[in-house]
Parts: sequence; structure tokens; C-alpha cells
Amino acid sequence: MASVHFMKNGFEGKKWLWLSLASLMLFCAFLSKGFTGLFPLAFPLFCWLFGKKISFKDAVVDTLIAVVELCLCLTILFIASSDSFAAIKDYLNIQVLNGITTEKTVDSRFFIVGRLVVEVAVPLAIVAVASLIAFLTKRYSRSGDAAKWSPVFLDLGLSGVLPIMVSVKQSGFYMLAAMPFFALALAYFAVEHLHFDLVTANGLTRNLVIVLSSVTLAVGVGLNLCQIGKYGRDEALLTDIKGVLPYLDENETVSIPQKDFSNWMNHAYFMRYGKVSLDPIVEHKHMIATNLREEEPNLTYIELNTSKLFLYERK
Repeated sequence: MASVHFMKNGFEGKKWLWLSLASLMLFCAFLSKGFTGLFPLAFPLFCWLFGKKISFKDAVVDTLIAVVELCLCLTILFIASSDSFAAIKDYLNIQVLNGITTEKTVDSRFFIVGRLVVEVAVPLAIVAVASLIAFLTKRYSRSGDAAKWSPVFLDLGLSGVLPIMVSVKQSGFYMLAAMPFFALALAYFAVEHLHFDLVTANGLTRNLVIVLSSVTLAVGVGLNLCQIGKYGRDEALLTDIKGVLPYLDENETVSIPQKDFSNWMNHAYFMRYGKVSLDPIVEHKHMIATNLREEEPNLTYIELNTSKLFLYERK
């Protein structure tokens, strides 16, 4: 969203400054979300396509500038850290190419489309009902410049979701980065087409809108607050990891059995929550196994009441 905001500012002037900031945000998006974070590069072209104040030439130039500066950021990263190149190469081979050709988490490429429909169904229904009421009460408008932003953000959101169909390795959280743009598309549509003036509305209508809006806001905030401290997935594994980490040092390297090496989720969670690396080759001070092993002469089992991970200390 920050990258799109900066590119939009660049249409008004100081293009190089705003595009540089946009490229930096895209660089951060790529490092955190991979290729699924780069779909905002299509924003200038959508702005041209739907009649905003930008020519086709400017759209192409802006996109090329953003791509070049993004590549420059990656080059600086590779120079500053040689390991980063190997890490991104592994990401391309293991996550991207393997996800497209081999790994499978869903039965249909259309899974992500169905998931998108489910996610936007409620807000879309609300806007549809409001549009019908506005039309029947002659409060619906079909003109205005702000309305042109609605298809821009709608297509930008779709550009962040539909390319995921190239792979059968899909999950709902892959499209999280695109979801705010669907909200913006609906918001721009509503603010341009639906005209409800609370100042001139009668008392019953005004009170009804205020109550419904307040309840919607309260429910939305409440649902989010209820998720604090809860796990969306891997609750047992994360509970074990957080139970093990107090016995380890930050930046410590821990031994694991060779058979556990390909459990990438463990690598990710240990690094994320404790900056702990897992090594299947060298014998380190501690070892973590995914099954309770028989006592070995050189290992002492540390009783932690865990169910998926078991910690040992080398004698």
C-alpha cells in the first residue's frame, strides 16, 4: 500500500523521489512476501488503462524506473551480504519453482478464486444493498472522477490474487497483501456513487446509520482484539517452540536429526521467534528432535512437557 501511495504521489510531481520510495517499499515487500508482493508494479498501467492523469508512455516509464530501482536494491543487498544471494536462489528453487512444478496443497488452481469470493462476499453485499437503496431513493450518481479509482484498485487487487493460480501450492494468506485494494475499490465506489447526507436526513435515518456504523466498527475491532494471543495455525508446534526457547541462547545453533532437516516450518519458526538455527550435521550443545528418543549416552533429556519437540542437552 505504501508503494502504491508513493507512485500515486509521483503523478503530481517529484517523480524520481516518489518512485524511489515506492521501489524501496516494493523491495521490502519482496523480502517479506516474495513475488506475491510485487503486484503493485502494475499500478501505473492500470492508472493509464482506466483514464487517470497519466499517459501510456508515462505508465511504461514509471514501471521501468520502479523495476530498475528494485533491481538496484537487490544488487546492493547481494553486495552487502553474499549469503542473501544464496538465500534468494534457494527461495526461487524451493518455494517458487518447486511450488509450480511439484508441491501441491490444493486440488484445484481455482481454490484461490473461491477463497477470494468468500473474503469479499460480505463487504460486496453491503455495498450492493446500499447501492440498491440509493438507486430507489434517487441518491445514486453515475458520474465523477473519484469513480475511476475504483476499477484501478479492483484490478490491482486481482493482479495480486489471480497469478497465484499458476501454482497448486496455494493458501488464503497468499492474497493478504492484495486485500486492502479490494476495500479501497469498494470505498471509492461508495463515496462516489452513494449519496447519503446525514445532516439533512430525518432523525430516524440518521440514528439508524449511526447505530449500524458504530455496531459494525465495534464488532470489527472486537473480533480483532479477540485474536490477541491466539494461534491461527500450528498452535501445538508454536507452544512447544516458545517452551523450548527459554533454554536456548539467542543466535544459538542447535543440532537436529538428519530426518528432521526438511521440516522447513521448524526452521522458520525458530528463526522468527528466537533467532535460533537448526543444524543436522555438527554436534552442538543442544539437540531438538521431533520424536522422543531413547536415552543416549551423550544426551540428557530436558523434561518440558512438550508434545511435538523434545529438547536434549549434550553432556
